[in-house]
Amino acid sequence: MHRPPYGITGFHYYLDPPPPSTDEAEFLNHCYAFARHIGANVVAIDRKAGATEKNFTSATFETRTETFVILFNAHYPVLAFAEKMPIGDLIHKFIERPDYATYWNAVDGYTLLRVADLNISPHDMELVDVSDTEYDQIIVHKPRVSGEIIFNYWD
Repeated sequence: MHRPPYGITGFHYYLDPPPPSTDEAEFLNHCYAFARHIGANVVAIDRKAGATEKNFTSATFETRTETFVILFNAHYPVLAFAEKMPIGDLIHKFIERPDYATYWNAVDGYTLLRVADLNISPHDMELVDVSDTEYDQIIVHKPRVSGEIIFNYWD
């Protein structure tokens, strides 16, 4: 994502308008439908609701042969596939899943980001739409790639 929209990080100055919000319940309903579609189990849901230290919800799926995660931004309906993170890690390893992307691309309202979209250097991004508060958070947290801005654990 070369030009992230206002509020994607979840941060805003208290006098600025709050960022938009997405429908977490609808996303989770789509996750369970997706799991049925591919014959997987949803083994974990890490919700954004009530969390102050992250700006996304994640659903972990397990098939007979693999475990993977779908990340869902709390402010814009953008998704990404990632490997399951070891406990204690805060940086996602984004993955491509073209076989599963077909399903999510057919679900109206979501934008599935590719690994190339998520691995853009912040120096190469157009940060003109993010607020000053968001920009300050980017400076403080020093994300290595755009995916760490879109799906962050900043407090």
